[in-house]
Amino acid sequence: EPPHDDNNPNNNHNSTALQNAYKTIHKSSLIAIFSSLIIYTITAICVSLFTRGLKDEVIALIVGSSKFVASVIVFILSAKFPQWIGVYHEGAIRLAKCSSNLSIHFMNIDLSNDQSITKLRHHVLLGVTFHFAKFYILLLPFYCGVRPITIPFSILTGSITGFVLMWCIFLIHERNRNRRNIVAFVVIFICSVMSSLLFVRGMAWIQEIWNLTLM
Repeated sequence: EPPHDDNNPNNNHNSTALQNAYKTIHKSSLIAIFSSLIIYTITAICVSLFTRGLKDEVIALIVGSSKFVASVIVFILSAKFPQWIGVYHEGAIRLAKCSSNLSIHFMNIDLSNDQSITKLRHHVLLGVTFHFAKFYILLLPFYCGVRPITIPFSILTGSITGFVLMWCIFLIHERNRNRRNIVAFVVIFICSVMSSLLFVRGMAWIQEIWNLTLM
């Protein structure tokens, strides 16, 4: 084993500087997450208030479009979940990119340099916020005409679902790697069925607008 050099920034895994870098990443991530949730909440409140009293045809169109968006998101989830648990890696053809190019600038970083830590903090804030921003426009139809209780309930439900999903991914990826293929097939099947049902429900709502016999 090579000797450990505390003066080398690449070998200070147990140093105070590395712990401070981890704290910077965690703090910056939390700030970006809560800031993004606040922006989403304010947007949802504004959209819901300004879309009160819409005609039934408009409501049906909005709900139908929302079902289509949800169908696409669930379909993307069915494609990305096997990658998250390590069944395959991200290739040249990307359905939805899970990482940003910001992290490559910090493969080798001098943790003793305050400017590098400041740059790391800004890039973490930007990277996490970017991931939240990707779905900002897509989620706008879900806010139209909703009741006030729907907004905090949706945020709470989404947060719990997200953390449960991350926990399941960690559990499968780190402790049950021999079962990840079976889990991937089950998740793909369930998400595919859910995506199809959401698409059909979207068509049913659109049908209400023109009163066509499509189903």
